[in-house]
Amino acid sequence: MGLFDRLRKNKIEGIIGYLGLEDFWMSLSFEQSEAMIRYTRSGLGADPNSSPIEGKISHSSARPLSYLGSYIGWAVADHDYALADKIIEHCDKIYEKATPVDKHFYLMGAADCYYKQRDSREDALALAEKYHLMDVKLFPQYKGPLVKDMGGILPRIPSFQQLAIMYEKAGRYQDAIDICKLAMNYGLTDTTKSGYAGRLEKLQKKFDSSAK
Repeated sequence: MGLFDRLRKNKIEGIIGYLGLEDFWMSLSFEQSEAMIRYTRSGLGADPNSSPIEGKISHSSARPLSYLGSYIGWAVADHDYALADKIIEHCDKIYEKATPVDKHFYLMGAADCYYKQRDSREDALALAEKYHLMDVKLFPQYKGPLVKDMGGILPRIPSFQQLAIMYEKAGRYQDAIDICKLAMNYGLTDTTKSGYAGRLEKLQKKFDSSAK
């Protein structure tokens, strides 16, 4: 029996055990678990010898979805999309029990993961749209808590702008217009100088031209 097999037979402790993420860890290949350990040790202020599955933890402010979802970005940066898929698959299983703010940040990470694969994966744009739309629908639930967490400031919410861009590129002008109007109703801003109002005006012109 190899070392990896022996580790699998031992009780999983550390933050993975504390957060009840043993099933996720057991689903990983040896290479994927090694990557997760490497990401943990590369974190800001992390102990270079730390392990997410070792040591007894009696208290932590970490929450399952926010903790696990934070690793999506590491996997994407590593171009390890198979690992990112596994993380997202498990995050989807524990999604409903999470707070609205934790859901928001997870959804942004999942959407970004798939959007980055738009040129190499057939279903990438559809999946990116799915998670962005979930975030847009969730906005009324996480707006208040997010503003509180951010010291009274509402940060930019990327899902609205990203959906508008995706829909415009796909020629889905009415969908893009609807998203812009929704963002404006919420008082949101995007990264452009003219904001959603300017984007809406341009989209309306494209929509009118396409209808002729």
